[in-house]
Amino acid sequence: AVARLKDTYDHEVIPPGVDSVYILGGQGNLWTEQIPTPYQAEYMTYPRAFALSESLWSPKYKKNWEAFVGKVEDHFVRFDHAGINYAPSMYDPIIKIKKSKDNETISIELAAEIPGLAIHYTFDNTIPNKYSPAYEGKALVVPAGADAFRVITLRDGKALGRLISFTAEDLRKRAK
Repeated sequence: AVARLKDTYDHEVIPPGVDSVYILGGQGNLWTEQIPTPYQAEYMTYPRAFALSESLWSPKYKKNWEAFVGKVEDHFVRFDHAGINYAPSMYDPIIKIKKSKDNETISIELAAEIPGLAIHYTFDNTIPNKYSPAYEGKALVVPAGADAFRVITLRDGKALGRLISFTAEDLRKRAK
């Protein structure tokens, strides 16, 4: 399973029944056996390190996901200027692929992890943009003969998330 940024942000770092008085600190590890470059290590670290830091340093009652997203986006601007690599995955849509009970059709449900994003998609091998169909909350049924599904998130007509593409075969394999 994929742990999204919000999962890290929402993670309760103090186990139930433990008095926080006895906790002196915390850490977040990045195991680098499979990470070939410092550039990739940056990508794997940020913005997840921000979510972990906020969870370690902020009382639960003061945490606010929407305010956190704004802070992360401020850091992204700084990172862009400094040439630091980071994962923009918080902008990627959440994708759930399902097959019908009779295994005849495949449907796709989409959601945004952060508020204010529009999700646009295509089934016709074109790259989605602000003119492509917008996801409106209803499950999409993969049309017969579709070769690919592509999806991207936008804010104010500008692409923020990465372009995500699935072939029709990929969709069938991933359908649950």
